[in-house]
Amino acid sequence: MHSQDRLAYSPGPQQTRGAALIISLILLLVMTLLAISASNSTVMESKISANLTDRNTAFQAAEHALRQAEAQLIELISANDPKLTYVAPASGVTTINSNDTGIFNHNPAAPEPSWDLPWTNTNSIQDTQAATDLKSPDGTPLIAKNPRYQIVIYPPYAGAKTIQIDGTQQGAIPVTGQRFIITAKGWGLQPETEVTLQVQMYSGV
Repeated sequence: MHSQDRLAYSPGPQQTRGAALIISLILLLVMTLLAISASNSTVMESKISANLTDRNTAFQAAEHALRQAEAQLIELISANDPKLTYVAPASGVTTINSNDTGIFNHNPAAPEPSWDLPWTNTNSIQDTQAATDLKSPDGTPLIAKNPRYQIVIYPPYAGAKTIQIDGTQQGAIPVTGQRFIITAKGWGLQPETEVTLQVQMYSGV
């Protein structure tokens, strides 16, 4: 009986090189995809960071205008300025106080409040100081344009304030007051980045 030798299969040099080339190409493709994904992620994070920074700048601008408006209003209140005299607007019409730009008389019959109307040079006050204050350390402006604000005057309130001492009601005294709403808008370095802030102030209460 003859025995038959079995020869083990061994790939040739060309086949080995071909398999190594395919594996190398696959690894290269995977690395390229990973690099592209990392690059896109970095770009997206940079955009998000830039947008957040610009929105924060717009917030600072609006807050700056708000502080300017508060300071102006306090000065007008202290001086009993006639600019703050409430004049009831015609029904359904939002009118600006003719004594000063940016100061409105509250009109409950208007279809929309003054701060929802388009803001222009004739119905809002520009905070020019913001351009000087909101700059980077090297002097580069951080805002595309100056923030603006409006002041809305409400009718004077007349009522009574209860006086209590040690929990015992002593009576009431007449009080008068006026309500104001200040609305401020700020913009970042990108004009489309806009932030609106609003506060209420009272006088004489």
